[in-house]
Amino acid sequence: MKQALLIVIILFTFIISQLAQANKHSFIRLNTDNGLSSNHVQCILQDSRGYLWFGTANGLNRFNGYEVTIYKHSDDDT
Repeated sequence: MKQALLIVIILFTFIISQLAQANKHSFIRLNTDNGLSSNHVQCILQDSRGYLWFGTANGLNRFNGYEVTIYKHSDDDT
């Protein structure tokens, strides 16, 4: 009886540990093909709202997890 209980506890622990590790991570490669202004990123920052900011020679890029918004310097824009 004790052996059966020990086997059940071990199996339960194994199943729970496998379920806890079931989270799959996904990675997105950002480049000029999917919206980044340059493939050469000089700096990266994540702000308090979760946006990722990429500084490149061709502008500042904000990534919200789905799309990239490019902010470029313009002498005419204050």
